[in-house]
Amino acid sequence: MKLELIDHPARTTNEAGELVPLLPDGRAVKAEGKVVGYCTALPGFPITLTYSMTDDEKAEIKAFVEKEVGEVSKVSAPPSPEQIEAVEEYLESGVEPDDDDEDEDDDELDNEE
Repeated sequence: MKLELIDHPARTTNEAGELVPLLPDGRAVKAEGKVVGYCTALPGFPITLTYSMTDDEKAEIKAFVEKEVGEVSKVSAPPSPEQIEAVEEYLESGVEPDDDDEDEDDDELDNEE
């Protein structure tokens, strides 16, 4: 996949009336010529993808950004259509969540304090 980082497209006008980057450290991630997410030009920050992608595609983008700017804290992306469909089917099934599990988690949290 052909990847590149470009300046974030958001612009603002400075005191001299010139267009300047709104987010000076912001970058847009392009894959095959299309903006697919955003990151910063600084190490340690996440990549936020704007499209659902396979794990292999996310890994390739992460490796590319880490090569260009340094460590990436995480990669987030919207859920896949299959994940959305699975959740919709679950919700439409009318199955109620098991409240007992939630109570156990709450008890564990209470014991930690």
